[in-house]
Amino acid sequence: MSSKEELIANSKELKDSIEDQFENLRDRLEGAGKIGLMAGGGILAVWLLSKIFHSGDAEEDEQMETESSKKTKKKKKKHKPVFKTSGSAGFLMDTVKEQAILFALGMAANQLRIFLKELEEKHEKKGSE
Repeated sequence: MSSKEELIANSKELKDSIEDQFENLRDRLEGAGKIGLMAGGGILAVWLLSKIFHSGDAEEDEQMETESSKKTKKKKKKHKPVFKTSGSAGFLMDTVKEQAILFALGMAANQLRIFLKELEEKHEKKGSE
């Protein structure tokens, strides 16, 4: 073989190696992105359920704030907590929140388990080559 043919073969090997590395990186990022999106969706669902169940309590809080602001004549912007433990539907809301959180964590754990299994299989396949 001439030196030109050797250089071309070497160049092709390097190009293939770089393409494989980019493909592996893309696959890993895609898997991690899916897990992140599922976890984020679960957290968003829990937050939305919390907001839905506490919408009536928020109206009561606003009425109490307006009455107290009239008395003190100071306008303080009070931040409402996202999750409340007391209220008319306290026990039911706590149970729903716990179940939603457990469901979201279970989904995230399952996706993480799948991702790790696929990563291990790819690593074993790469090691055997």
